[in-house]
Amino acid sequence: MKRALGYLVIEVLAALVLVDSSAFTQSPMTLAYVSNSRSGTVSVLDTATNTVVATVPVGGSPHGVAAHPDGSRVYVANNDSATISVLDTATNTVVATVPVGSDPVGVAVHPDGTRVYVANFSSDTVSVLDTATNAVIATVSVGDVPNGVAVHPDGTRVYVTNLGSDTVSVIHTATNMVVATVPVGDGPRDVAVHPDGTRVYVASLEGRAVSVLDTAANTVVATVRASGPFGVAVHPDGTRVYVANFSDDSVWVLNAATNAVVARVQVGDAPVAVALASNPGQELADLPPVHVQYRIEWLTPGWTEIGPACVGDWNKRHLGNRVVWNAHDLGSLFLIHQMQSCPAGP
Repeated sequence: MKRALGYLVIEVLAALVLVDSSAFTQSPMTLAYVSNSRSGTVSVLDTATNTVVATVPVGGSPHGVAAHPDGSRVYVANNDSATISVLDTATNTVVATVPVGSDPVGVAVHPDGTRVYVANFSSDTVSVLDTATNAVIATVSVGDVPNGVAVHPDGTRVYVTNLGSDTVSVIHTATNMVVATVPVGDGPRDVAVHPDGTRVYVASLEGRAVSVLDTAANTVVATVRASGPFGVAVHPDGTRVYVANFSDDSVWVLNAATNAVVARVQVGDAPVAVALASNPGQELADLPPVHVQYRIEWLTPGWTEIGPACVGDWNKRHLGNRVVWNAHDLGSLFLIHQMQSCPAGP
């Protein structure tokens, strides 16, 4: 059963990752995997030709998607089926279906590729999957309505936003136990870890703030007031933090050293996530949990929109030719906007 909090129902329409297939195929290409919640499928796009090369049936209402570090597997959270579909990216087929908790949404893969962490929205747990056996090896109780998931760069900790209890659960990966519960702002959605592992950034929509956590002490060391933050991402060089503000249609840029707002950029309606791409194999941030359609915007470092695209099962064939997926220059910015409808593609 879905649970609603405030005016947003916690579901995901689509999510996407990029996979570089050069390590495991004789025909290397970069593929984009897009989950389509209303059709129960994952669309596979060849970014070189901007075409859909496969459509893979998965479980009911697929949500979060995450790629294995070596690109050989993609993990899809099926919200209605309470399962994880494991896709073999060489054949684009489902090779395993793993039962997890109720209403899985967020997914993240350990940096060494041995574990997958799944936030189960309605059972208030995180499922831990062994990627060698495709079996759940632990179920970790966290806060109320777990949502976003991020893994520390050294793989020792997992950070989970709990939308219903306004906290972040810190899981120690060696023991699969919660070692800290950190109060943050009201309604935490997205979570991102600084590349050097010293800080975690949590976007809280209702609290209208970004909480900055010290990972050594597991405490909030700064609170940056914002205008309805929903998504958050850190620049690969660690100098800047990007915050998508749902409430006033803006992206704020923070100086990561001082936590000061150094730029405010007006964007499209209701932005809900941000992702930074630095190489063809880098995973893009999962779309946040809102049951609507989305528009993706590519911005250059000079904040010029190159082209929008809609994401959804009805127009997936238009996704690639509206966004320059294979232009992975360092620091390029993707903005993902909530929309109730999208214009028809050509």
